Amino acid sequence: MAFILMLEITSSAHTSLVGNTALVAYTIGEAIITLSAYLTLDWQKLKWVNAIFIGLVLPYLYFMPETPLYLYAKQQYTELEALLRRIATRNKRTEEQWYPSYQKFLRNQSITEVNNETKMSFSKQVRQLFLHRPTVIKVLITDLLGFTTYLLYYEISYGFELMNISPYLGVLIGAVVEAIGYITGSFLVVTRLGRKAVGSKIGVGIIVMIVTFSFALIALVDGFLLLNQSDATLEQLQQRFQSTFINNSAVCEAAPEVATADISETLRSGTYQQ
Repeated sequence: MAFILMLEITSSAHTSLVGNTALVAYTIGEAIITLSAYLTLDWQKLKWVNAIFIGLVLPYLYFMPETPLYLYAKQQYTELEALLRRIATRNKRTEEQWYPSYQKFLRNQSITEVNNETKMSFSKQVRQLFLHRPTVIKVLITDLLGFTTYLLYYEISYGFELMNISPYLGVLIGAVVEAIGYITGSFLVVTRLGRKAVGSKIGVGIIVMIVTFSFALIALVDGFLLLNQSDATLEQLQQRFQSTFINNSAVCEAAPEVATADISETLRSGTYQQ
């Protein structure tokens, strides 16, 4: 909500700068939440702390006008004209520079579009969603970003667990790395490299990360399958974890020793039984 709000009140000339600043501010929020979690130690108190920070933004929404696009979609043309006049005054534009274009825009609207709100059935909306190519592409890109974030979370959290790092310190380290990534990516995009070159490099990095995570996941599944077999021995588990983790993931270099110790303790205690 805060990210969209900052973009709404910013001109197009500074959208990139403000957007990247908001992302860096998000990492600062991660650090604040981590500190709050460390001090409260109670998830209910932590929820109240989060609610207080969110509540600080809500009063500002009362003074924030609706966007021109929203007023146009709702066909509130009187409010739209008043808002455009305020925007033009704020940007030091005379009425001759924008009002004739606005009048031409209204004349081009059909009577049906101006006076009647055309409603679309739910089934038609769903059909249009899946048949509209730009929308499908955006949905697929969003799914890819979410899946990549999911993989990064488990890969990094698993690596921190192997290194016996406090979860609070782990989140702080992740926030610092995330902030560095935002700043570096923003700097590269606004330079001569541009979006396409940076996007291709990010795509290669995502592929490498997915391959590494896949090998780690295969090793874990293999280990659990061996545990469920009656003839599984400790030596077999050691060899399987060592051959997979050491060869495929630098982050998981300590995994064989940790996994061996955990499995040895489990076999001694007799937790896994047929």
